[in-house]
Amino acid sequence: MIKPQFEETLSLVWGRMASLSTSLPKPSFQHPNTSINLPDHFHNSCLVPRNLSFQRLGLISQHGLFGKVKITRCSHQADALVDSNTQISDVPILTCSEAFERLKKNRENQKGKQQFLAMYSSIFGGITTDTSAMVIPLDDHMVHRGHGVFDTAAIVDGNGIMLFASIELPRPVNEFHVSKSIGYTTNAPKAQIAKHMHNIMFKFIRIQCDNVLQLQYKQFLAPLIQLLTLFIPHLAFNQVLIADQDPHLLPHLRHLYEFDQHLDRILRSASLAKINLPFDRENIRRILIQTVSASKCKTGSLRYWLSAGPGDFQLSPSDCHQPALYAIVIQDQSPHDSRGIKVVTSSVPIKPPQFATVKSVNYLPNALSKMEAEENDAYASIWLDNDGFVAEGPSMNVAFVTKEKDLLMPAFDKILSGCTAKRVLTLAEGLVKEGKLHGIKIDDVTVEEGKKADEMMLIGSGVLVRPVVQWDNQVIGDGKEGPITRALLALILEDMKSGPPAVRVPVP
Repeated sequence: MIKPQFEETLSLVWGRMASLSTSLPKPSFQHPNTSINLPDHFHNSCLVPRNLSFQRLGLISQHGLFGKVKITRCSHQADALVDSNTQISDVPILTCSEAFERLKKNRENQKGKQQFLAMYSSIFGGITTDTSAMVIPLDDHMVHRGHGVFDTAAIVDGNGIMLFASIELPRPVNEFHVSKSIGYTTNAPKAQIAKHMHNIMFKFIRIQCDNVLQLQYKQFLAPLIQLLTLFIPHLAFNQVLIADQDPHLLPHLRHLYEFDQHLDRILRSASLAKINLPFDRENIRRILIQTVSASKCKTGSLRYWLSAGPGDFQLSPSDCHQPALYAIVIQDQSPHDSRGIKVVTSSVPIKPPQFATVKSVNYLPNALSKMEAEENDAYASIWLDNDGFVAEGPSMNVAFVTKEKDLLMPAFDKILSGCTAKRVLTLAEGLVKEGKLHGIKIDDVTVEEGKKADEMMLIGSGVLVRPVVQWDNQVIGDGKEGPITRALLALILEDMKSGPPAVRVPVP
């Protein structure tokens, strides 16, 4: 006999099920009825499988035990909810080549504004230009534990002009003839080069041949040609080419902007994240430059990661085989947008300084902050630190121009040290000398000070210098892009094109 308490519970269950019976979907051809037999030891319990509808078919037998229960799966349920005896046949088991083909097709169907031109992976120890192969292992601790750091560098097309000369050695020298391109890049206009050819600084790159002169110094063109003719008779400076007339010469004009500064930062981030380096700094640098070179990208960005590496799905990286280096070259020809934008104060908690100062892959707060801005028709959210001072944006620094004409920026002790922001501070010294700025200050900034500033801007490698014209409901200044913001943007753009060698690393 069934206990009265159990009968009462069972009646309650079936009463509720009966009230829902009219709303439950009926069995269909695609989802036929599936029956299971419950074992006898369930005679004193009541199982109600979640998301399954029941039809009572002799639930209680004449012996007081559970009989046969018929389970009807709803039409909207996933096949995974079928009992273990039901065979699932619509999930294919793929071979390596089949999986690769599906990856390739998936890439072809998902082309957007950004094109992925080349990827390096220390896992397979090389560079690939096939987007289907641009993958990383799922057991990499950067993927499932967030144990990785990253950084970026802009790829800039110099749009300069390169001069090329042809050197012909005399026949008596082992009957040897060589024609080698040698040159120096400049951003001077073509007309100016044609008019002042003798004043163009010229750099000879080393020619790797035994009997050929090897030069590694700079000099003015005319005096250098005269000097060379003293040592090499029959020297013919008979070929001058404008680089943008020959597409094969254009790659020589590319460079990485602030590459070494970003590289130093990722190495610092890796140290703080306790990630060992797979290679030394010089080899990492060489690999990254080679990846950009292989991509043929003229305008875009290089993104690269250092990871604890693949190995397992544990928390500790102690069983990871080795740390990993990944890099990808992204071509993005979207024009730079310098229009004024709106920002809002973020309600997403800021990372504590220990993690905010490391450029790690843990960007969930950053993503949520950016999404919050978009939900409020804004470009970005502004984080405040725990003391209520202005901190940073989700992927950029913040700066202001006060009513006293000071460029004011929060200190980097609690936030990420922005490479572009630091460069802007250096370039802004020129505006101080010109009298356009009174001074440059690194200090705490209250929300009230920020909203009352004459100008506000976001600074980063992605936005460069972007004017902010509204913060929450407060209009900044006169609501237009400010003159200092525009001047700083012009300076950073010029610096990217023709700045000093310290910020421009050439890509062969």
